[in-house]
Amino acid sequence: MPRPARDGKAPTVVHLTAEYWPYARTGGLGEAVEGIARGQAQSSVRAFALMPLYRVVRDAGFPLEPVGSPQTVALGGATESIRLWRPADRADGAPAVIFVDHPPSFDRGGIYGEAGADYPDNPRRFALFCRAALEA
Repeated sequence: MPRPARDGKAPTVVHLTAEYWPYARTGGLGEAVEGIARGQAQSSVRAFALMPLYRVVRDAGFPLEPVGSPQTVALGGATESIRLWRPADRADGAPAVIFVDHPPSFDRGGIYGEAGADYPDNPRRFALFCRAALEA
């Protein structure tokens, strides 16, 4: 059982992840993060997972709803527009999942790359994801 915070409230844990089952996975990372977050949520920890909104998530037809209004994120001297989404059908007691939507970065055929090669802009894509998570 986790220790409560000094104010007596349950702690909050936010997982920033490139993969989260059942939405997107390439190996075992998605299952591992989901299992950890689920275990935390079952132990009275407020568990959240933030991940990119990949094309594979959209194509799978998961019902999503927007969270707030579009936001801007500064990265490398540029300003990018992002939108946050969440599953519309979250089960009671399940970890909250928030998707970071930035189509130029994440509306692609693969998660990390295609045809056996990484996307050359992966460092920028995931830096944008981290900045968006900090703003969320």
